[in-house]
Amino acid sequence: MPRSKIAFIFPGQGSQYVGMGKEFHANFKEAEEIFQGANEVLGFDLARILFEGPEEELNKDLPAQLGVFTVSVAAYEILKKKGITPDLMGEHSLGIYAALVASGALSFEEGLRITKKAGELIREVPGGMVAIIGLGRKEIGEICRVTGTAIANYNSPKQFVISGEKSALDKAIDLAKKDALEVVPINVSSPLHTELMEGVSLGLAPYLESIKVKNPKIPLITHFAADYVRNKERVREILIKQITRPVLWERSIRRMLSEGIDTFIEVGPGQVLSQLVQWITRGARALNVEDLSSLEKTIKILAIL
Repeated sequence: MPRSKIAFIFPGQGSQYVGMGKEFHANFKEAEEIFQGANEVLGFDLARILFEGPEEELNKDLPAQLGVFTVSVAAYEILKKKGITPDLMGEHSLGIYAALVASGALSFEEGLRITKKAGELIREVPGGMVAIIGLGRKEIGEICRVTGTAIANYNSPKQFVISGEKSALDKAIDLAKKDALEVVPINVSSPLHTELMEGVSLGLAPYLESIKVKNPKIPLITHFAADYVRNKERVREILIKQITRPVLWERSIRRMLSEGIDTFIEVGPGQVLSQLVQWITRGARALNVEDLSSLEKTIKILAIL
């Protein structure tokens, strides 16, 4: 019987929580070195913010982005130590940075610096994001048309995320609440994955010219086009443009399913992506690795496949 075919999927901003990564730091040398390296590159104690909070500080865009990135890379290194490797990888929104590090396209230090630079640019663009559950694409599109917002994430048949300026989002929330099952503001203070982020792309482009990029060693399907990124030139293009383009998450998952993937492992804090996988398909396993208990559970399940 052939072994399970595994995809690692990397979460983006919004998955952060106080205490994330703390157990990995305390129990794995690989994770401790990742957090120490992050502190040295950044020049401040990121680990303290992640482990101790306060929540208000962690939920600010830059600490959240740096934190999710660092915890995801630490979780990846632990999985690698345990001999668990993916057949291919996927990523959601800002999870692209951790995925590119895991693929071998970027070093951890370069990925961290890009995340920091992008985060500094992103926080200069005010706005927000809201998840809407229970409305279809047509209904969401009409809300966006009327309010001047935009669909940022095509997450599943039952969940979409819209982005926009705060006043536009407030109008969209009022409209969506009339028929949606749930309307949930996301802990993000910028209108990610819309044309409003064009200035971020323009600001990031010259910075990326000095970054060393390699061809990915592990196949990677990006949210940018729900397709493979195979060379370093494409990596640079995606890093520049992805912040203004919507996240094609459902299409990405279906692409991975078409490649024979039957097991998805969310690598990093939270279970947002593994839940979305379950909403998209009942024909695949959705696991996650964010702490010692989820790591142990994943190892046990993979051992019997």
